[in-house]
Amino acid sequence: MNGATQLDTKTAPATGFSPFRRCMLAGIAGVLVGGVVLLMRGWFRDESPPATASEPVLAVPARELDLGRVYETKAYEHTLHITNRTTRPLTILRFEKSCDCLGISPESQVTLQPSDTRRFTVKLSLVAGAARPPTGEGEPFEVRLAAVHSVDGGVEATTAWSLKAVVVPTIRIRPGAISFGSQSERQSVLERVLEIEAADGIERLDCESPPFWEVAIAREEGNSASRRFRATLRSKGQLTVRTIADAIQLTPVNRDGERLPSKEIRIAGEIVHDVVAIPREIHHGRQPCGMTVVEAIRLRSLTDRPFRVQQVTASTDALEVTRIGGEKEGWVYALGLRFSDVGDQRARATFLVREGDGREYHLEVGVRYQGLPPVKTARGGD
Repeated sequence: MNGATQLDTKTAPATGFSPFRRCMLAGIAGVLVGGVVLLMRGWFRDESPPATASEPVLAVPARELDLGRVYETKAYEHTLHITNRTTRPLTILRFEKSCDCLGISPESQVTLQPSDTRRFTVKLSLVAGAARPPTGEGEPFEVRLAAVHSVDGGVEATTAWSLKAVVVPTIRIRPGAISFGSQSERQSVLERVLEIEAADGIERLDCESPPFWEVAIAREEGNSASRRFRATLRSKGQLTVRTIADAIQLTPVNRDGERLPSKEIRIAGEIVHDVVAIPREIHHGRQPCGMTVVEAIRLRSLTDRPFRVQQVTASTDALEVTRIGGEKEGWVYALGLRFSDVGDQRARATFLVREGDGREYHLEVGVRYQGLPPVKTARGGD
């Protein structure tokens, strides 16, 4: 019986796998199934992985988003390092900003490879409010910057950051800009005074001015927390006919001799010969062709010098210039314009002026209008 049993065992056909072989086959099948699952997930994965609060698609170091205490300036530069945290190429299409006070370079079409970091230069205009005098406390500042991006050309998404700072004002200047209007070259000098309040740490003010101007700065002693200065702006040399478009730079310097960000004061206006027209240009607006509109102007000397008008000419037959009154009324003229052409039109009246010392020059008065097609009137019986 034992022999029969041994014989049957050796000659009987195999009907299954040993436990070891079954475990090995199960492991291989598991690896194959897992690979297929991973492959399917790769095929059907989203083009642009969603950004979350804890792991955004683009990242900027937190320390670069807080500028700390910054002196007031219109030209502050800062560097941001933006990193692509995906495993695919990402393109920053453009930036959106909550304030025109912020600029960034490069500003669009920047491609970052996986885990790549690019450097961006941010330019900020950090200007504190003008209501309060300058102090060392500073004012909170915050601006939003958002990158609109796409992963592998997929749908657009946005990652946003907030840049924060405390803006420390150094000086307040009144007025903030200077306008001289129209001034005669017959004048000996042009002059304006600026009142300046400075924070307590400001020891002095340095000034850079163009060749046409000189600036004298005097400090007013006092016990207030803010120090006060007075800057007197004067023209240099003889005045000549020109358009004034200048600027001066005032730079506060603290007790340690450190030059802080400068402030720019713009100077505008014009220097003319002496006689001006009031108004200097006429705007008639929109009127149908065929109409005539009349408006009066007066010529006068800015320095009350005697003068005469020697000749008057018009650039077009549609403009008629007639003097009103005599010596008592002064040099007053009526400019009658006939709307003759459709569309935006310009004309001018030119006056030849002779001053009391014999000097002559031309003075032009512009006339602008927009002609409309003539109004059609209905005929009887239509």
